[in-house]
This record gives sequence, C-alpha cells and structure tokens, in this order.
Amino acid sequence: MPAPTNPRPSPAPPSGSPLTGTVTDDGLPDALALSRNWSFVSGPAAVNFSPANTAATTASFTAFGTYILRLTSSDTQFTASDDVQVTISAPPIGGNAAPVFSGFSTSINVSQSVFISHTLILNGSSDPDGDPVSLVINDGTSTGGGTVTMTDGLLVYTPVTGFNGADSFPLTVQDGRGGFSTAPLLIQVGPPVSDGITGNPPPVLEKLAGNQMRIRYTGNPGLSYAFQRSTNLVNWTTLQTLTSGANGAVEYTDPNPPAGKAFYRITTP
Repeated sequence: MPAPTNPRPSPAPPSGSPLTGTVTDDGLPDALALSRNWSFVSGPAAVNFSPANTAATTASFTAFGTYILRLTSSDTQFTASDDVQVTISAPPIGGNAAPVFSGFSTSINVSQSVFISHTLILNGSSDPDGDPVSLVINDGTSTGGGTVTMTDGLLVYTPVTGFNGADSFPLTVQDGRGGFSTAPLLIQVGPPVSDGITGNPPPVLEKLAGNQMRIRYTGNPGLSYAFQRSTNLVNWTTLQTLTSGANGAVEYTDPNPPAGKAFYRITTP
C-alpha cells in the first residue's frame, strides 16, 4: 500500500478585492457627463475591474505581486487621474518568511535608456529561509511616465523624452514559496556630466618675446585644468594646474619651452 502524500498548499490570489475611489467636481459643464474609469497601469498580470466605470469597483487579480492601478475622471473639458499601488501577497507557507529586498538605484542621462540585469538588481537581497529569490516580471509605466520592460534576465527603463528629474517604479521579489517583498527602482535622470573639454573650443597658443609660449583656454566655470607639454606626443608633463573663474577662462605662460618642437594640451585632472 503506497504511503499517503501531503501536497504543498497552493494559495491563489484573491478573486475580488474592493477598491473605492473618490471623485469631486464643480458640476460644470454637465454634472451628468462626469465619467469615472479604473484602468491597469502595471503589474505582473492583467487585472479585471467589475465594473470599471464607477469609483467603487471590485478588482480581480490572477497573480501575486505589486500593481499600479489608475482612476481617471473627465467632465468632457478636463481630465484628471490618480494612481494607487496594490500589493497582492500570498499567505506564508509553513512559517515561510518574506525575502529581504531594499530596491535598486541608478542614474542616467536625459533621453537615455538603461539596461539592468536581474542579477545586479538582486545583489544584496536575501531570504531568511535560504530560499532563492527572483524578480517578478512586471512591465509598466514609471511615476514619471517612463516605460519599464522586463524579460527573464533583463530590465529596460526608458524615460520620457526630455524628462529631467527623479523617477521610480515598484519592483517585487519572490522566494517561490509565497513570500514577496516590494521596494522601488529609483532612477535619477539628468543632463550628461560634462568633462570640461568636450564641446569647448580648442586652446589658443601665442608665442611671446623671449621664446615664451602662452596658452589660453575657455572651459567650464569652476573646474580645474592642467596645462601639459610634450615633445613626442607620448610622454606629457604637467606644467601648471589652475581653476577657471566665472567665465571659464584659464591662462598659463610657459617660460622655458624646449628647443625644437613642443606640443601643448589642456586636461581635467
């Protein structure tokens, strides 16, 4: 007679969770024309709203994880919306503890996409029970309107063209046994950091009396610039380091240039 087996419990997401939103309006141009509509923004799976066109609705989920849902209202002249974050977690199985995850942060240039591996995002995460953790695949829209696309091993974030500032997107990790933790992906989007050289005009060299050589350069205000000299374009000697003023200008005179040819350049140390 075979020994009886005890299958592992298999929890399922709630089939119906109530959501209650509030919409206020001045009644113009027509109070009866005021609309309300729930929609799915991001999450590990689709969400069904019943009904979707009222402020109070019931949302049905088919997967555990973190969702962003949106309530939009329009009076035919103006439209407004607000988002809510909902986390659907499975009940712990046999005393299972949730993973420890603090999120991930990075910075990129304006209008630049970033590709981040799941391994890098999960670096530093852990599980009290020693269970392996993984990211819940979740495509969606960031708080700043950017797009997040996730595959089995890669996350791709693309900001809105021209967006400059802080952006975020919820990330959820799981341990495969009903434990979930959610923390933000934080992205600082800003203009490219200048090296103080690229895009600026080249230095101006002027030969003075007594075989001296004056080098003038206009760079970025408040940066340090090194004046360097070489006789072979391989080995360079720093002659002087100066910090530019409010107009970005720096100037140095080489009092003893070598006999024969000499080459000069400006660098940022």
